Amino acid sequence: VARAEAKIHGKSLGEVHFHEVGAVDSIIDIVGAAICIDFLKPDRIIASPVEMGGGFVQCAHGTFPVPAPATLEIMKGKPVKLGAVPFETATPTGVAILAALADEFTETPAFTVTKTGYGIGHRDGDIPNVLRVCMGETGDTAAGQTVEAAVVECNIDDMNPEYYGYVMEQLFAAGADDVFLQPVIMKKSRPSVLLSVLCAPEKTEEMKRILFTETTTLGVRCHSVKKQMLERLTETADTPWGKVGVKVARFNGKEVKSKPEYDDCAAIARKNGIPIEQVYRYIRQKTVPEEQQEN
Repeated sequence: VARAEAKIHGKSLGEVHFHEVGAVDSIIDIVGAAICIDFLKPDRIIASPVEMGGGFVQCAHGTFPVPAPATLEIMKGKPVKLGAVPFETATPTGVAILAALADEFTETPAFTVTKTGYGIGHRDGDIPNVLRVCMGETGDTAAGQTVEAAVVECNIDDMNPEYYGYVMEQLFAAGADDVFLQPVIMKKSRPSVLLSVLCAPEKTEEMKRILFTETTTLGVRCHSVKKQMLERLTETADTPWGKVGVKVARFNGKEVKSKPEYDDCAAIARKNGIPIEQVYRYIRQKTVPEEQQEN
């Protein structure tokens, strides 16, 4: 939202002042959406093209045509609809949530619905003032979901090795699914590092921005890949030292592997002064069937 407002007003990010989007209800919308996604942990989020409405809207800067400039800027490159009703149906806050979370916009999603939820507004119009959210499973969930992904990579032979940790932190903070380094030999037999980033297609530009500004590379390569993932969920295991999250993976509806969350195990080991292997071993004995346990 800040980037859109800054561009519209020709100002820097530090000069942006929020008006309507800084109201309490907008903050609740954003925080509520973040809590919801963190709780549900969906593998993929799909949205329909957004109806923007029409007419004019009153805001802190006067009367503006609908969609408001910031709303339209945020939705740049994404499908929208206009004019179904003569008033605003999508706000900067609402489209910012969608733009940040949606992996795909389509009129024809294909999935099996498992749960639905509705949010109903107070304004009456010619179209239902309703937001509907569905949870569901795609046809390939049983054998592992296949999704489109992107790989952004570059070769680096002239950067201080101390920087790599920081660069990886920046990439993960920006939404990278994975970041990995591989030793390679470049021209003139120079030892080098191949830095690869796996991310959702819509995050490619942000990954390139970080690589160009935070590393010494002068160029990056991008290509599309298909990523297949097992069905995953997180369970909680009780231990004598506290609770630990456990990642569980399923194939064709059957559990095939599980793994304790490292950060939880490390925190328990540090707090109680015990080997981390002891924590792992206890959880494995309690959560993994005996026939699946390693000798």
